[in-house]
Amino acid sequence: MEGMLKIPFFRLGQWQHPLYGKIEGTKQMFSQMIENFKNNVLGRPPFVRIGHDKANNTTFGSVAALGWVKDIVEEDGVLYGLADPTTPEAQEYIRTGRYKFASAEYDPDYTDKETGKKMGPTLLAISLTNEPFLTRLPEARVLSDQPDAFFMDFKEEGNTVTVPNNQQPQPNEEVSFWRKLAMMAMNGFRLSDQPEPVATAAQTQPAAQPNGGEGGASAPQQTTDVAAQLEEERRKREELENQLKEVQNAQQQAQKQALSDRRDALVKAKEQELIAKGIPPAMIEPIKQFVLSQPVEMATGTIKLSDDKEVSFIDNAFAPLDALPESARVPLGQAGTQHSPTPQQRHEDMVKLCDEDVQAIGGRIENGKYIL
Repeated sequence: MEGMLKIPFFRLGQWQHPLYGKIEGTKQMFSQMIENFKNNVLGRPPFVRIGHDKANNTTFGSVAALGWVKDIVEEDGVLYGLADPTTPEAQEYIRTGRYKFASAEYDPDYTDKETGKKMGPTLLAISLTNEPFLTRLPEARVLSDQPDAFFMDFKEEGNTVTVPNNQQPQPNEEVSFWRKLAMMAMNGFRLSDQPEPVATAAQTQPAAQPNGGEGGASAPQQTTDVAAQLEEERRKREELENQLKEVQNAQQQAQKQALSDRRDALVKAKEQELIAKGIPPAMIEPIKQFVLSQPVEMATGTIKLSDDKEVSFIDNAFAPLDALPESARVPLGQAGTQHSPTPQQRHEDMVKLCDEDVQAIGGRIENGKYIL
């Protein structure tokens, strides 16, 4: 073990990264990362490098290894990479304090290049840096860990955020948008029941493979997928809300129509009752129109009188007609319908009256002629 580098690169906790969103170190994540290392899921050992090599290099996979990770261990909630140095400079950098801390480069859900199977969090490299994003990590010691999708340090320059590998810098507003999008995906619209330590936002950062191989899922593709899923969820929710509104509107219309039909039936029944009592239709009509002009809820409801008695709105509206004296009412025998007689009926009535008058003065009628 003498001369081996012992580099702490992750610990239990939570952080909010301006580019990747929520970063979380959990026991489950550490166990899976250690297991993937022991099973050689990456197909090569992770290596130790200086920084994240953010420059737009013209070549790929040309970063030298300062050491190769031989083991990953957890001690008191901290993940350490134990690495064999390839040069004395690697040990000197740490001994002299030129580089005190480290930053993990890992894929939160690494895809096996041979099987295409998702393998979970996998360490790709450890970068020596004095600007680690994760806080409160122990210092590296001589008794340390490469690249892919997740760069744990962050530096803001002017109005842009420096992005690793060959990606184009993103404006702060765009970074803020994707950050909010990632938080929505994790907290509001979680698409699975499984924990998402780095979740959708972390998976948007592609891998930087030192051997020239293809990296993990590309950032644009991943973020596009997340945005599309969120948009689809929003569209489905909007459709359901519209359907619910249509059902509610239909129910309200049906209830309103039922109340309207009930009001009309009650008014008609009251009208017929009053006519049978001899109330002139001309006196009923104004009150009838008043009742029909009121909201159906009111017309079909009840009101409380001063003596605390309750009476229906319709009965109360027509109550003055019930008190109409008998002298003002129409006798039942005269309560027929009113209409103008036809010319034939007027002729017959005139003949009948003439016949009665002739007979009254002692005359007689022979062959349609009057004889006095």
